[in-house]
Amino acid sequence: MTNKTISITEARSRISEITDEVEQKKVTYAFTRHDKVIAKLVPADFSHSNISSRLAEELKEFLVEHGGAMARLTKR
Repeated sequence: MTNKTISITEARSRISEITDEVEQKKVTYAFTRHDKVIAKLVPADFSHSNISSRLAEELKEFLVEHGGAMARLTKR
């Protein structure tokens, strides 16, 4: 998923375009005011549980590939 950042002032003038992009391209937008994130817009089907499951699977694959090296590093 692509993450983009945009000022709230610019977002006001482009809200239709932004919502289309979020819906169709699964883009996530962070809205800023004075360079501070104040809100986020994510696709409606966005789910933390889906992300958690995917991250857990990726971590499992990483440990299978690199687990031995990681274990050696932690013993130092």
